[in-house]
Amino acid sequence: MLIENRLLKLLFRLFIAGVLLFISAPMLVIMVMSFNEARSLTLPVQGVTTDWYANYFQSSQWMTATVTSLQIGSLTALLTTALATLAAYALTRGTFKGKDIAYVLLITPLVVPTMVLAIAFYFYFSDLGVTGNLFTVVLGHTVITFPIVLVTISSSLQGVSANLERASMSLGASRLTTFFRVVFPLMVPGMVSGALFSFLLSFDELLVPLFLGGVGIVTLPTQIWGMLNFNFDQTISAVSTIIIVVMAFLLVLVQSLTSRTEKKRGQQS
Repeated sequence: MLIENRLLKLLFRLFIAGVLLFISAPMLVIMVMSFNEARSLTLPVQGVTTDWYANYFQSSQWMTATVTSLQIGSLTALLTTALATLAAYALTRGTFKGKDIAYVLLITPLVVPTMVLAIAFYFYFSDLGVTGNLFTVVLGHTVITFPIVLVTISSSLQGVSANLERASMSLGASRLTTFFRVVFPLMVPGMVSGALFSFLLSFDELLVPLFLGGVGIVTLPTQIWGMLNFNFDQTISAVSTIIIVVMAFLLVLVQSLTSRTEKKRGQQS
């Protein structure tokens, strides 16, 4: 029995290691390639260099694309979090007809392919004559990232006991005062996690800026896409490596916030 348990543990660890290797292998290859002297994606590595990173930081084209992505990601995170917070509070605490239908409709973009949404956005905004600017890309990303943020904040809000609100209002506080002084501070970790998720999804998204941005709005993913098609060099690997590292850090931050929130809930219960 003891041997069987050890054998099962060993097999389980090997399986987990295999899955992790399978998932991380493409990213590891890109990271290695970013230090390769060869201009193309060739193995074995022909020499070690940091020139591709220097190309990235010295290129005004790459820097402009990075700043544009940061602007779109930040604006999307702010707008999505504000809208999702209001919707999450209404859906979690409200009692009105059609609440379930409203929830399903709000998370529908989660199951619709991004390509379909991007085409729909293109025809809609083209008819209005407002394509080719930053704001339309932010609106498109807001629709795409809204369901994830809504689910994250709703989950956080469900962990806030309604008794706290009843106690606050029984002591004379209005519903608005109760929301801002009791509920809102407890929702902040969920809102921050949702905002970070929204930023991550927006920052990496390719199709919406490709359809709505035109030639005037070039984000980091669209810049990479253009370089892949017309002028490939290992600067793309360097940029991809930087994105992977930054995104991994933000994901760890989100996980840390989520774990801290769940721990507080456990202590409160």
